[in-house]
Amino acid sequence: MIKADIVSQIQNKIYQDPTISKSDFSQKSISMVIDHFFDVIKENIVAGNRVELRGFGVFDLKVKEMKKTINPKTKEVMLIEKHSVPVFRPGQGFKSIARESFKEINKK
Repeated sequence: MIKADIVSQIQNKIYQDPTISKSDFSQKSISMVIDHFFDVIKENIVAGNRVELRGFGVFDLKVKEMKKTINPKTKEVMLIEKHSVPVFRPGQGFKSIARESFKEINKK
């Protein structure tokens, strides 16, 4: 699934909801909202803030300490500098849905 598919599915859900004015939700405006949503998450992660979406998960920044590693091709010992990486930990609600759908799909 790509972003365009997500935009299309969101638009379909909006069109099915009788309480929402359809004229405000073009694919372009939905796409812009998604872009801004991810921009806010990225800006907060870079600033060192944790972003928690209850029932979905937590976006955070994890610091990896400096370590030695070996290049498998050259067998050369290399140092990897201390750095940070973005991480996502799924929330309990998200994990439950994933487990249940896996059980449904793999019933025998």
